[in-house]
Amino acid sequence: MIKFFRHIRQNMIKENRISKYTLYAIGEIILVVIGILIALQINNWNEIKKTRTTELKLLHELKNDLIETKEDLLTDIDKAKQILLVTDSLYQAAMSDNWDQMKISMNYIYETPAVFAKLSAYKSIQAYGVNIVTNDSLRKMMTNFYELHLERVKYSELLIKQVNEQGIKPLLNSFSEPINHCKNCTSLFQLYEDGQDQNKMYHIKKANTKIIHLLKEKFKLNNGLLQYRYKDTKLMIDKMIKTIDSEIKD
Repeated sequence: MIKFFRHIRQNMIKENRISKYTLYAIGEIILVVIGILIALQINNWNEIKKTRTTELKLLHELKNDLIETKEDLLTDIDKAKQILLVTDSLYQAAMSDNWDQMKISMNYIYETPAVFAKLSAYKSIQAYGVNIVTNDSLRKMMTNFYELHLERVKYSELLIKQVNEQGIKPLLNSFSEPINHCKNCTSLFQLYEDGQDQNKMYHIKKANTKIIHLLKEKFKLNNGLLQYRYKDTKLMIDKMIKTIDSEIKD
């Protein structure tokens, strides 16, 4: 093909057909430019396809991470509900001045629910640049969830932990006494058999206004975490998963 065009040029030059040769040269330049543009477009299509493939792979990973995060969230929702029940039981005992009859496990009163979000896919997306997610709505939901919402959840959980560690736990330890459910046990193996945590069983001797205040504060914080932060977290995860499914399908 190149030899064919060269032969045409040489004939035109020999015949001194300058005007036609000029038109031919312009046409040849246009063909070369068109060829370059086509090559660039093909390369651009290949890059877009490659980027899209990477995006879909990351979205699959993000969906799996969100599913695992939701599973962890559901266990924390159950834990938060148990904490509310135990906190309310202690509060009722305090308000009825019935502490001397109350024996309660402190497993839940000392615990703080904590969501452990799986972040590996989001970190990979950050490494590529969040703009690799082409769906504007999904990208906004994703960044709001990981950069803002989860931080608010962590802060709410931290407030509950502070009430536990700095308020309720030292106060209960100061005016309650451990209960020995195995007075005839001669070894620690016997004392802690069947997974019984005797260390967290207490007989409350006397209530006071401070413990009532702390229980109210703990209940309020846990209830807010459960009804708002955790509820919103679940809704956001479900919405992102639905959007990802739609994006993958498209």
